Amino acid sequence: MRKVFVNTERPSLHTVSLSLVILQIIYFIVYLKKFSHLMYFFTIPPHIDMIGRVAMLATVGFLVGEAVESKTVLFNGEITGPAIDQLLQVNPILYCLLGALIAKAEVNRAEAGWVEPSKVRYDQPGKLRDEYVPGNLGFDPLGLMPADEEEFFTMQTKELQNGRLAMLAASGFMAQELVNHKGIIENLMN
Repeated sequence: MRKVFVNTERPSLHTVSLSLVILQIIYFIVYLKKFSHLMYFFTIPPHIDMIGRVAMLATVGFLVGEAVESKTVLFNGEITGPAIDQLLQVNPILYCLLGALIAKAEVNRAEAGWVEPSKVRYDQPGKLRDEYVPGNLGFDPLGLMPADEEEFFTMQTKELQNGRLAMLAASGFMAQELVNHKGIIENLMN
């Protein structure tokens, strides 16, 4: 008579997670093959430069917000602690103002860059205007944008690379502050 060994232990969380990830990847590949005409959505989005600009501002904001905390007259020294917690201490009216300003800027950018949905075929969603250059919104008060197309492309590439670096930095700042609730500068000094 032969003995059969059966593993009665439950699978580990890592095994279950890995199998779910593999199933999701297989599903995604099948989905891409079936709907290959929608590959537009998987290309680099034209707004990645704007995300990079926001990340650059966030990175500087983390450092400046913690460096000058409770030393400014803007909020009467009431805002303290790590940068990730500072926005929660601000008056809620500022949230409304901030949201309205962001919405206005995004609507202006969408109107400048994208063709209206009613004028686009169903298989070309999110079509950009021919004259639109991603990232160029006509705002250059200091005249820093190069006139030469090659120099502009080089500057645009540098901005994208710096934006990606800033995304990583901002993510690291947020993760570190969520873990120990100490500011970036406070951790650097210790």
